Amino acid sequence: MHASCIEGGPKCQIKKNREEHKCGGTQHLGNKEVSSKWLAETTLEKFKDHPTYTPKELIGDVRREKGVTISYRVAWKEKESAHAQIHGDHVFAYQNLRNYCQNILEANPGSVAHVQETIEGRFLRIFIAYNASINGFMHCRPIIGLDGTHLKGKYLGILLTATSIDAQGALFPIAFGVVIAENDDNWCWFLQSLKDVLRHTDPLTFISDRQKGLVDGVMLVFGNDTSHGYCMRHLSDNFRKAFKSTQLLGMLWKAANATNTQDFDVIIGEIRTLNSNATEWLMSTVDPSHWATCKFSGKRFGHLTSNIAESLNAWLLEARAMPILGMMEVIRQKIMYGFMKGGLMEKLLKHVLDWLMER
Repeated sequence: MHASCIEGGPKCQIKKNREEHKCGGTQHLGNKEVSSKWLAETTLEKFKDHPTYTPKELIGDVRREKGVTISYRVAWKEKESAHAQIHGDHVFAYQNLRNYCQNILEANPGSVAHVQETIEGRFLRIFIAYNASINGFMHCRPIIGLDGTHLKGKYLGILLTATSIDAQGALFPIAFGVVIAENDDNWCWFLQSLKDVLRHTDPLTFISDRQKGLVDGVMLVFGNDTSHGYCMRHLSDNFRKAFKSTQLLGMLWKAANATNTQDFDVIIGEIRTLNSNATEWLMSTVDPSHWATCKFSGKRFGHLTSNIAESLNAWLLEARAMPILGMMEVIRQKIMYGFMKGGLMEKLLKHVLDWLMER
């Protein structure tokens, strides 16, 4: 095809066109004219409607809808750009954490919000507990699930959460924080901050999956007045990997649910008969006082796993990919909405079931 400009205006005239040809045409769908600006104009709404929209999904949609192939690097850059437009810039978010904490204290009296920085002025960690959560926990069961989960944004970190159970059996968020790494120092700092806001008069029970720093941290901060239960699901997963027996696994759960020492000893004896190594592994790995109902010194209220904390983190999956200020706001809005509607259980149930299915 041959075309040339027409004099006097921005128009072209096709002067020659051979419709029959034998060339193979373009062998790929790449196009150098696909700019980030063009992508932003065509995909921004997708990221607004679907916060979990991935670069892989973007590549497929652009190929189907526009007939153009883009690289994963371009798709990733577009995702970061879109999130920055929607939720704000990551650097800006960290720089404004102090102002954010001050706004919380002014707008929500009785709340606790403080951030720590390094000597160089870089972000180190932040802790937030809203007044409604602090006061509401006094009317909840004295049980707290502790968990940490990785953030998925540009700057990685760990989201730490403390969750309880209210009188109706619904999950009740108490406090949350962000640290740069999961270690003994950060867990002790989070637990000390949590202890400072708790007003529950009954002995507390903690449940966790024995993440790094948690076991020693709970003992160091709260002392012997509390009980620390370990998550049976994590223990059973390790037990199954070690011995690969569904029969032994079922007996382990029976032992954990046994309500008296006599039944517990009978089940442990049956496990020893089938595999003595399994019994030795079980007793040496975790003391039964942390996972067996009849050996536990505190009250677990039927919670043998740390799902009360982990399901909350699954509920916040979308927020964990946002800049830290956007994530904090999503958490605040979700907690506020849950309290206004009179409980979080209905909203969390679907996420809990999805999370359990993935496991």
